[in-house]
Amino acid sequence: MSEAASKLLYRHRWGQARVCLMQADGEQRVVKNYARCGFPGIFLYGFWVPKREFHALSVLSSIDGFPKQPNKTGLFTVSYRFVGGRSLRDVDDHQTISPSFFPHLWRIVNRMHRSGFVHLDLGNRGNILVREDGEPAIIDLASCTNTRYLPRFLVRWLQLRDKLGVLKFWYRYSPKTLPRDLRELYLNLYRKGLHTPSRFFRATRQCFHEGQSDQAKCVRVRRAWIALGVLGSLIAILGLAAR
Repeated sequence: MSEAASKLLYRHRWGQARVCLMQADGEQRVVKNYARCGFPGIFLYGFWVPKREFHALSVLSSIDGFPKQPNKTGLFTVSYRFVGGRSLRDVDDHQTISPSFFPHLWRIVNRMHRSGFVHLDLGNRGNILVREDGEPAIIDLASCTNTRYLPRFLVRWLQLRDKLGVLKFWYRYSPKTLPRDLRELYLNLYRKGLHTPSRFFRATRQCFHEGQSDQAKCVRVRRAWIALGVLGSLIAILGLAAR
């Protein structure tokens, strides 16, 4: 596959993989090249992120709603069959989404969790597609994590993070199809200030200044940092053990 003959799917930014659409063997494939993520990203995560993404795709591609035919095409590159459609980011709030869309998406996420993975970036509308047949698909598994060796309390917290990301869009785009129990779960647990990276770090900064943030939010921020520290330590230990 020649990168010169490829089409750039997303605006390439420093620190991110170059994502292209290429024609190969009569089909369209998405190719993510982490060799283009720049210094020092290529040394910090350019090798192991595509390896992790390929592993997740290899397991999850059997589930309807995930990209098919993943392939590890190089040390820094992973590819999969192109999924036609548009992201939720390109869907206007007033446009009609099939009543079956979010229930189907909810089942896909639960099947992913039962398969031992969490996506960790379902709060990003660009990672949820409305396929050409109107059904959902999940893409960009760069942050997808295997939960097999993680403690149960952390797995539940990470799975809840995925579910709240889905419920956020379900509540926004198709509130009439959202079951009452899931609506209550969303309204009771979703905290706008913490569930995206920018809001999380903004809340962290606010908690350093007394009086600029409420105490309950600061407690959640401290717990989130502790959980991230534990997760980072476990990933590092597992990485050393796999050598």
